[in-house]
Amino acid sequence: MNDFLRYESDTIQSKRKSLQVLHEIWFLSQNFFLWLWNFISQMPPSREGTRRPVVLIAGLMGSTWSFRKLQKTLVQAGHPVYTLSFNSPFESLAIRAQKLEAYLENHSITDCYIVGHSMGAFPAFGMSFRGRDRIRKLYAVGTPFKGSFLAYLFPITPARVDIIPGSKYLKNSERSVQTFSNYQAFFSLGDEFIVPAQNARPNRYDDVLIPEFGHMNLVMGDLGVEAITTLVDGEEQKDPLHLPQATRKKDKTGE
Repeated sequence: MNDFLRYESDTIQSKRKSLQVLHEIWFLSQNFFLWLWNFISQMPPSREGTRRPVVLIAGLMGSTWSFRKLQKTLVQAGHPVYTLSFNSPFESLAIRAQKLEAYLENHSITDCYIVGHSMGAFPAFGMSFRGRDRIRKLYAVGTPFKGSFLAYLFPITPARVDIIPGSKYLKNSERSVQTFSNYQAFFSLGDEFIVPAQNARPNRYDDVLIPEFGHMNLVMGDLGVEAITTLVDGEEQKDPLHLPQATRKKDKTGE
């Protein structure tokens, strides 16, 4: 019996492994050029919506523009959606946590869902309780909770040092994660950036397997986008956001 959940779609058929790999290569290529473009312009937020806000956080060498499909799907579901990436590879994950907390405060974002892709989830875990109080639920997608030995192949930067297995940061992060109860992890069948692959799991009963290969497939592929949107929607349905009467009337009449 599996000690995790497996996401199954009613509308999207699972692709052959070879096609999953080809899609991953295509998404990686897209993400590289979108990462470069991200230095010039980040994807603007969509502030309109009748549901709780969602903040999408890119990982190391990630781009806000890689969230285009996910943002569009969440906006269609009624959520205001903000996107955030930390372009500088010379910032430690602790500094990124401070920047995320300031971002939430400056944009008056509260009671929100955070979707952190890859290393993008660590800043949310690393915030002070003042920042954490603004989060309704955190979704850690393809996050190397226990680090990745692939980090040894990257240039020496603070963020790269932080995710080496057994690093001081990861030991402190593990304690932070243990005090963060309202989160859920997504992981893929195989992740080329997380070595070994089991390091993408905090080993909770509600870890979610997306049954496709790839790190970028998790946030750019159809199945990953549907899974994230479905779980956010399920969480929202537990306690729907009630708008003031005047706002509801305006939404219905279009006036």
